[in-house]
Parts: sequence; structure tokens; C-alpha cells
Amino acid sequence: MSKIAHRLEIEDGISISCRGLRKFFKMHRETGLLRRPYKQARRKASHHHLNAIDTAIKENPGLTARDLVNMLSDQGLLLSESHMSRIRRDLGWIAKGTKYCHLIR
Repeated sequence: MSKIAHRLEIEDGISISCRGLRKFFKMHRETGLLRRPYKQARRKASHHHLNAIDTAIKENPGLTARDLVNMLSDQGLLLSESHMSRIRRDLGWIAKGTKYCHLIR
């Protein structure tokens, strides 16, 4: 292992420890891959939940992320407000402010 590490350092300028090489070879032997396999992230909100969020916003565009979180917590899905904001953005709902401020006398 040390010969391989020394050779990589000299020829390619790659600095790696013998332990790192052992881990790399073990992973390659087990998986056949040269990189770590990507783990598929599990979505908390299913398509059913996404459809419910979308229809709720269509019915009432003034719903806040907190309102949506409370609505889904009644259905048994616990999400944070920041996650709910991300879901709304992913669904294409964008909050826009007015171009000007109304003056009231």
C-alpha cells in the first residue's frame, strides 16, 4: 500500500494515506464502483401531500407556510416551516409583493 501511495504522490501529485487506499480498495471490491454510490433521498411529502398542498393554495393563495404545516400535521405529516416554504417554491408558488405602497390617510 505504501508503494502505491508513494507512486501516486510522485507521478500524479495525489496525497493519500495507506488507510485511505485500503478503504478505497475495499469499497471497490464490494461495490465495483470507483466512487461512493449516491444515496437516494427519501421524500417526506408524498405525491398525495403535494397535491393537497397545491389545491389548498389554489383555493386560498394567502395561506402561509405555518398554515400549511398545521393543515398537514392534522393528516399526520410533520414538516418544518422552512421545508414547507421549499415545497411551495418547488410547486411553482412564488410570493410577490406589490410594486408600490398604499398610503392611508
